[in-house]
Amino acid sequence: MSKSIAAYNERSWAIDLIGHVKTIVSQNNRSIKDAGGEQTIRTDGGALFPDVLLFGDRETARILQGWELKMPDTRIDDFEFRSNAETKARALGLDSFLLWNVSNAILYVRNTEGNYVVQRTWNDLADITTRTAVSTYRRRWETLAADIISYLNDQFDRGDLEGRQFIEAYRSGGITGLIMENAGETSEAIRRAAVRDAGFRNELTVWWDRYSAEYGKGTKEQVLAQAVISNWIGKFLFAHILRERDMRAQTISSINDETTPSQALALFSQLSDACNFWTIFSDSLGLSFIPAKAWDHLKQFNHLLSDLRIGSVDQAQLSGILEATVEVATRKLRGQYPTPIELARLLVNICMRDLESDRILDPCCGSGTIARAALENKLAAGVNPEQASATVYASDQDPQAVQIATFALANPSLMHMPIRIFKQDAFSLTPTTNIDFRNPSTGTVFSERLGTFQAITSNLPFVAQAGRSQFGNALDNVYSTMLAGRSFTGRADVAAYLPFSLYPLLGGGGRLGIIITNSWLGTDWGDDFYTELATYYDLKCVITSGAGRWFRNSDVITNILIMDKKDDPAQPSGDIKFVVLTCPLEEMEDEEIVRLAAAQIELGDTASDTMTIRTVSQTNMTSFRTLGLGGNAQFVNCDWVLQLPLISLNTVFEIRRGERRGMNEFFIRKLVTISKQNIYDRWLKVLQNLEP
Repeated sequence: MSKSIAAYNERSWAIDLIGHVKTIVSQNNRSIKDAGGEQTIRTDGGALFPDVLLFGDRETARILQGWELKMPDTRIDDFEFRSNAETKARALGLDSFLLWNVSNAILYVRNTEGNYVVQRTWNDLADITTRTAVSTYRRRWETLAADIISYLNDQFDRGDLEGRQFIEAYRSGGITGLIMENAGETSEAIRRAAVRDAGFRNELTVWWDRYSAEYGKGTKEQVLAQAVISNWIGKFLFAHILRERDMRAQTISSINDETTPSQALALFSQLSDACNFWTIFSDSLGLSFIPAKAWDHLKQFNHLLSDLRIGSVDQAQLSGILEATVEVATRKLRGQYPTPIELARLLVNICMRDLESDRILDPCCGSGTIARAALENKLAAGVNPEQASATVYASDQDPQAVQIATFALANPSLMHMPIRIFKQDAFSLTPTTNIDFRNPSTGTVFSERLGTFQAITSNLPFVAQAGRSQFGNALDNVYSTMLAGRSFTGRADVAAYLPFSLYPLLGGGGRLGIIITNSWLGTDWGDDFYTELATYYDLKCVITSGAGRWFRNSDVITNILIMDKKDDPAQPSGDIKFVVLTCPLEEMEDEEIVRLAAAQIELGDTASDTMTIRTVSQTNMTSFRTLGLGGNAQFVNCDWVLQLPLISLNTVFEIRRGERRGMNEFFIRKLVTISKQNIYDRWLKVLQNLEP
């Protein structure tokens, strides 16, 4: 008996206390419905979540409050004790937390300034000052626990305290932020693994060469570390969503304190074989090199999801969680600029004409926003869910992007249907490409020939000049097959070659809608791009923003290009509509507004004040391009220029551009950095006359 009392510690007390709280809350029907946290793992870095968690309604996965526990030999006013509790409360977005060291308990509540202040204290057990006494006086702290729960229920019943839904805490990034704090240690683990393992080192080098343009700043080890942690978070979260819909996913609950990363990867592989979603559950570069502390934190996250029974929340909540996963992963990891959902909906509404039958593809899907918009558009139109799922395709060359995009497409009502998303380079896609998918109901693999599509829509990736080398062979192939050996200048965007590479994937009369940088409107390669497009496509409209950049965290300005496939290069092109959206994207959140905008663009109707549309004939475009006005000038009325009696300036003047340094006798060397005394005397008078 004395041995068991001596061994009684914080974790022992937490387990007993949680069990007691569960009994208390089960005896009534009040705000606090359940308690958890007994599986919290203690590591050198501490627990990730509070020792005790109080839960509200399961339907909304609401976390009400966290309790941080210590034995009596830790003072209730200990700085680290309180600081850890506050950090966890803020990460979960909670409006209160409780400190309890057996002797004393203090309830902290967040005030209007956002600070946590003392609201209530309990000193009933002040005489319990040793660890051994905690086990001895169990009945006394159980009684106090009942009093505390009663008081808290009053607070929650009245609405004075509210807690927070998991979806809100998750979307804010606080939870993932705590886990991502392990990125530095994970980066070091990856660096050490690369030193020891030549095979992994080579894979890491090739991965970075291929995908570095897709991510934010940092070394390859730092970026991969973030990708690894994000990938694991996605695996755990999706498995818990799936477990309430497929009993085969119940295996996620078998991951415990002793499970290793390799064992977990084997479990996820088995889960994918049974239930599909290989794009989420598959192994990926570096996943097995997760260090002990980060792995413990991920297992704690898994326990939290289990305690919350996250998969049992209503469908709207699940959709929100899936969307939040895309948002969090994109914000914290990828350097690309995800397509705003409003822009994705506009693009899809313009390009997808037969909502029931059109097959649509996004070959550079990134975070999956455009493919998701296409799927939602079909479902909103009443298309049979199975047919909708079977006609929306998405791919990306980056496995991390494919995982994120799968979350975007994983509609809770379609969990039993195959998702047509796969990993492949857009330049390598052909109608005869075979893609393997898995039936989530039976677990069987089936293969589909990619075929052709009635619509291809994509936010084409912006690749800096430094990243062009990885596309060398692909660009050469476009030169030789589609452009008949005619190449654009070396400054041309890689994205400029994709419309030609994707041409064979479009069916007759198919429509291509792309988001691309506006640099093509004012460059030499842009003139060549426009000319080559006319061979394969009828450019229908060019859309730009007149109300701020669409991608606000980027310096890149973009256009939408809408074009229809030509089956015969001799087919004449029609008029081009140059559209300026004068309505900010934030004001296009309503889908009806997006549909109206798409209809107006298609019809050339400017009845509302949300846009301007200028239609330019091919004859006039040829004349404007001769004058160097084929680009951005076309968004405003410049027809009057064609009426001017213009002649070429070089018929009147000898034109030279600029002067070399030192060759102009008026040139003053280092004018910016030297004092007047060093400037040639003959120019001092000139400078003095210029001074105020």
